[in-house]
Amino acid sequence: MADEKKEKFREQFKDWVERTLERSLDTIPQVDASRLMSRFFVEEVLGRLMPGIVPEDDGEAQNSIIDGANDSGVDFLYRSDGHVLMVQAKLRGRGREEEAEAIGRFLDAPQRLHQAITTKGHKLSPQLRELVSEIDWETDAFHMYFITTGKVTTAAQNRFDQGVAPPDGIDDFEVRPDPQLLDEIGLNLHWRDARSAGD
Repeated sequence: MADEKKEKFREQFKDWVERTLERSLDTIPQVDASRLMSRFFVEEVLGRLMPGIVPEDDGEAQNSIIDGANDSGVDFLYRSDGHVLMVQAKLRGRGREEEAEAIGRFLDAPQRLHQAITTKGHKLSPQLRELVSEIDWETDAFHMYFITTGKVTTAAQNRFDQGVAPPDGIDDFEVRPDPQLLDEIGLNLHWRDARSAGD
């Protein structure tokens, strides 16, 4: 039995893909692999650490993966009982750096999604538009996770530190806990915490 302290998120994700899809992760296009990583993080990590904010069945989980064009910088969106879970995942090759622009796009997503619904200012996929239309922008609490297997550079961290752009006209917009930027080290720690919580 592997030492839990040495378990790695990336390796566990790769094993999960092979078990779930009966395919090697190496055969899946990177965009699709990143979306799968967001689902794996939601189900296998947040599902154990924060079960109240994640989908309860496979159908809901699958419907929450934002597929195709006009995803507005969000891979996973799910709303339940006043909580909105937003995840953006980037599966990067070893040694690759995370892009500050991708982080910024995610942090600006609440503002962009709200504008798309209220002013038609941004184009959304039909699936994403339906999910966003369920959000109560005045009262819902947002949980935002940007997860990456890339290296977080100073530029990327600085962009993250600028924070979330709140939707126009929403005075009580709330992200709790604070938005999370998890690199591979952070993902490994969350994975191990989730295993401990499950046990």
